[in-house]
Amino acid sequence: MLLKTVRATQASLSLLSVGLAILGLSTSTVAAPSVTFSSLEHTHLAQLSSSPPQRDNDIEQQLDNLLDGELIPSDHAALDELLRHIDSSTPIDTFVRAHGYQVMRLARSQQASAALALAQELKTLAETHTSSNALSEVETLFAETYLATEQMPLALTQVELLKQRLPLTSSARVRYHMQHLIARVLQQTGNYSEALEHLLAARELVPATQTQGQARRRLSLNVLLARIQAHLGQWQDAQTTTAQAIQQAIAQDSPQHLPDLYLLHAYAQQYQFGPSATLVEAFLKTAAVAHEANNSRVEMLGYNNAGAAALLLQDLNAAAEYLERGRVLATALERPLERSVTEFNLGYIQVLEGKHAQGIAAMLSAAETFNQLAQKRERMLLLTHIAKAYAIMGDYQQQAATLAQQLKMTQELADEQRDQQLADLQLRYQATEKNYQIKLLEQEAELREQELAAQQRQQQWTQATAIVALLFLGLLAFGYRKTRQLNGLLNQANSELQHQSLHDPLTGLYNRRALTDPTVGADPRLQSVPYAVLIIDIDHFKMINDQHGHAVGDEVLIAFAQRLRNSIRATDNAMRWGGEEFLVLFKAIDRDNLLEVVQSVLRKVVQSPFATSAGNLPVHISAGCALVTSATTDPRLSNAVKQADTLLYQAKHAGRQRLHYALSPEHVESLSLRF
Repeated sequence: MLLKTVRATQASLSLLSVGLAILGLSTSTVAAPSVTFSSLEHTHLAQLSSSPPQRDNDIEQQLDNLLDGELIPSDHAALDELLRHIDSSTPIDTFVRAHGYQVMRLARSQQASAALALAQELKTLAETHTSSNALSEVETLFAETYLATEQMPLALTQVELLKQRLPLTSSARVRYHMQHLIARVLQQTGNYSEALEHLLAARELVPATQTQGQARRRLSLNVLLARIQAHLGQWQDAQTTTAQAIQQAIAQDSPQHLPDLYLLHAYAQQYQFGPSATLVEAFLKTAAVAHEANNSRVEMLGYNNAGAAALLLQDLNAAAEYLERGRVLATALERPLERSVTEFNLGYIQVLEGKHAQGIAAMLSAAETFNQLAQKRERMLLLTHIAKAYAIMGDYQQQAATLAQQLKMTQELADEQRDQQLADLQLRYQATEKNYQIKLLEQEAELREQELAAQQRQQQWTQATAIVALLFLGLLAFGYRKTRQLNGLLNQANSELQHQSLHDPLTGLYNRRALTDPTVGADPRLQSVPYAVLIIDIDHFKMINDQHGHAVGDEVLIAFAQRLRNSIRATDNAMRWGGEEFLVLFKAIDRDNLLEVVQSVLRKVVQSPFATSAGNLPVHISAGCALVTSATTDPRLSNAVKQADTLLYQAKHAGRQRLHYALSPEHVESLSLRF
């Protein structure tokens, strides 16, 4: 009945709370550094000696003393003062480290060009001095810049380079930074399992780093671990980790982490226990801590979620107060999506209070903004809430009109799916044309056979001379060769027609007509042994077409199909079910190993980004799976397909990136697909 404050690509209109967008890195702006290289200084620095030592322990200690934040010093003035004393006599590793903090400050203030230019100068110096540690640190700075400016394809490419450089890097501090950065990039792109591996590697490096920074580094790793746990839906673990991290941050006097930690802790509490007065207080605590830390983004999210929780508890006055505070902050931060969701909920409160005209007007106005940022399925859910508001008002005519609008939108979605069906009709037309050609060949072959038969009969009566006999033999040989050629063409055409009628022209997989073919879907073994149907849908595929074009979308579909084909067993069949949906038919599989096989297939398909002409694109999926056993009352394949399709719809309605599966018709279970 309420909306949740999330990005448009993650909006779920049936739940309440802030979305996982809060789990990413803070985008708060930092002051741009005042010190940069001059061309004269660069020329002078290029003459530095490459002989050891490559570190200045005194300056390194001063940098460690300044490094009170997560990755860069918070006292910018003190860092700038120290940089003024670093010159051509400073060893290269220390020189690169000190100026690397400038690169990160520029990147976090969204000055990507300046950050990359400075990093490139540092790279040239590191290459001149053949310092492996300095070069690894510079390559990490490039990745930090791409991550801070949300250039994720470039960040992923840089991560692969960093993986190759890890064995070449001896500095524990630099190796820690590399592993920490790799984990953050992988977390941001949805590769949570590999992110955890690099997070563990970073934790193992902490004891080898400078002693006074070890507690701060452990805290930073716990914050990142909590984010990954929340993304994976491990709410109990996330709540435990954030509680420990909050105590660490307070004990270490590290307030910069507290706003996100309090928000994440409350978010995990909500998913575990649902709305309560305690939850409202937790979000208000988050807002207060964020206000003290001057973190307006988290303060806004704290008030928005406190208001939404209060609304679920029917505390309308408190809900309106908190939502209004969140709305003001969203306006100041220029966050139109969060503002539209908050205003929608405020309008809903007015409807509940009896201010029907005013409330529905606010809801419709907010919906107009929301609809510009959301997908069609989310907009359909929005209409559900508007229809409920009309029902509360007693305006059943408008409720009916809203539901009719929702029905129309449902039909539009169906029409989009029919675009694929039209392509199938075109293929059927081409197949019909091929069939016509085959019939012509058959008729020609039949006429030729009749002609040869007549010639043979005639020759049997007119074997008067040797010339006639030779002519007869020549004509007979020619006729047989021609007939064999025609039969070969006929067989080839039949084979092509059979293949085209059962395969998708883009991906090469079976199409949905293959389900009725005796060698695929109509396999008689399906009636005597257990089998399963899995339907997979690529989440938000329309966004790929809209942002990168249909050619890139086709590249993703082709690559997806190839991975799916390579991931299933030899006895199974993969099909393009329509659009961005794919179906897998698992033959001779039982309930004891079904889930393991399905998880393995899905993990292999989407655990790494897809290489396209637009760069590496991460892809997320939802899926539904139905098992048919010998005990099933109705083992027909058509019913199994319908059940899998229903389970897929439930998985998408539950927030996507989930597998809903039924090991029996009465028992449905759910599993996260955030690999």
